Amino acid sequence: MAQRPNPFRAAMASLITINPHPVQAVKASLKRLVKPPLDLHATLTIKTGDEVSSLALGQWDGQDIIMSGCDHTAQVWDAAGNVVGLPIPNDPGYEVFSVALRRLGDQDFIMSHGFNGLQRWNPSGDPVGPVITDANFPLATGRLEGQDVIIAFSRTGDGDVAIWDAEGRLIRPLFSEPPVITALAIGRLNDQDVIVFGDPDGNIHMADASGRRIGRPLTIHTGEISSLVITKLAGQDTIVSGSWDCTVRLWDADGQPIHPLTGYWDRVKSVAVGTLNGREIIAAAGEDGVGIWDTEGEHLGTITRTEAAAVAIGQFAGRDVIVTGHETEVRIWGADSPGA
Repeated sequence: MAQRPNPFRAAMASLITINPHPVQAVKASLKRLVKPPLDLHATLTIKTGDEVSSLALGQWDGQDIIMSGCDHTAQVWDAAGNVVGLPIPNDPGYEVFSVALRRLGDQDFIMSHGFNGLQRWNPSGDPVGPVITDANFPLATGRLEGQDVIIAFSRTGDGDVAIWDAEGRLIRPLFSEPPVITALAIGRLNDQDVIVFGDPDGNIHMADASGRRIGRPLTIHTGEISSLVITKLAGQDTIVSGSWDCTVRLWDADGQPIHPLTGYWDRVKSVAVGTLNGREIIAAAGEDGVGIWDTEGEHLGTITRTEAAAVAIGQFAGRDVIVTGHETEVRIWGADSPGA
C-alpha cells in the first residue's frame, strides 16, 4: 500500500527555495534559526453535527468559549469541548450565516446573524431585544467615536450601510454605495476611527465615522473581497484582506500595499490575525486549508489541507491557539515553543 503524504511536512517543505541566491540562502537560514517554523498540532476536535460557517473565540460570562455558526444554530463549547447551554437558537428553521462574540456596553453578547436578521443573546442563552431584521450580511462590531456599535449592510435602503447602537437601535445610515459589499471591518487607522469594506470586483474602500470616503479604492485584488481585518502588525496600523483571487494582502494605514502573502493556492474565505507564543501571525482559511504567515510575509506552512470556512486566533484555556472550522468539525490547534 502506498504511503499517504504528510500534508504538514509537505507544507514545511514548501519553505525551502530551490537553488536560492547565496546571500538570500544565508539570510533565510539565519531567520529560521531565530524564528523556527511553528510546531502546530491539533489539541481538540469537536464534532458540530452541522456545517461550520464562522467562528468566534473569547470570553463569555467569565469563561473561555469557542462559538461557531453551524448553518441553523450558533453552538458554544468550553475549554474541554463540552457544550455550553442549548444551541442558539434552539430552532431548526433559523439559518445562521455568521456569529460574533462581543462586549457591548457593560454586557457580554453572543450575536448570530441569519436569514431573519441579527439577534443578540445573553450568557443564559436568552435572546436580548428583538431581531434586528434590517441588519444584513456582512456586519462588524466595534467602537466608533467612543461608542460600541454594530455596523451592517442594511436591507432597508438601496445599498445602504447602517449603524446600530449596543441596544440594537438604528442610529443612522452611513453611506449608500457601492450597491453590494462583501466584507466589512471597523478599527483605527492613523489615529482615527475608520470603516473598511470590500466589493465583488476586488476593490477595498475606506470611510470615516461619518461615512465620508477616504482616498481612492484599493484595487490590486482581482476577485471578490471575502474578509477584512484592521489591526496592528509589528507596531503599525495594518489592513489585512483576503480574496477569492487566492491571495492575502497587507496594506498600511494610508492604503498603500505592503506585500502579498504568497504560498496559498485557492479562494480565501476568512482571515485572522493574532499572536502565538509571542509571534505575530496571519492565518487564512479557504478551500486549500489554513495557511499561516509571519508579519514579514514568510509562509510558515499550511496546518491542514482540509477545506476550511473559518479561522480564529486567540487565548483559550490559558494558551495561544488557532481555531479552524471544517465542514462539520471545529479544531483547536496549539503551538509549542521549541524545546517545549
